[in-house]
Amino acid sequence: MIIELRRLEKTDKCIIGSLQIDDLEAYSTLENPDLENQRFISCIPPATYLCRRTTSPKFGETFEISVPDRDHILFHAGNTAKDTSGCILIGDHTGWLNGDRAVLSSRKAVKRFMAALADVDHFTIKITEDFGDDHS
Repeated sequence: MIIELRRLEKTDKCIIGSLQIDDLEAYSTLENPDLENQRFISCIPPATYLCRRTTSPKFGETFEISVPDRDHILFHAGNTAKDTSGCILIGDHTGWLNGDRAVLSSRKAVKRFMAALADVDHFTIKITEDFGDDHS
């Protein structure tokens, strides 16, 4: 199984994307901005990674992305860049929260994400960037 995350919008505070599981499920995502793969404050570089089911003390059952020189890169609920330390936040749709770009209905989306992957122990994620003409 390959899951694709397409990064679609970037600001100095976050990156918004679309996460697709086959042709069945789609989610909105929010990540930290690209700060050269620095731990806890940056998104991970676009590439293909292995993800394995894990149990986080803070977020419960989820998946961890195996990223060289990084650890604890998880999929979890949250709304804005303040809610992530390098992880991928999942929501049903994007919007604004207290003046910040956000993913919304996040807990609901994470439950749906985990239900869609109920019988999966690992998968491959391909992260790509499609920012259009904006290369800032």
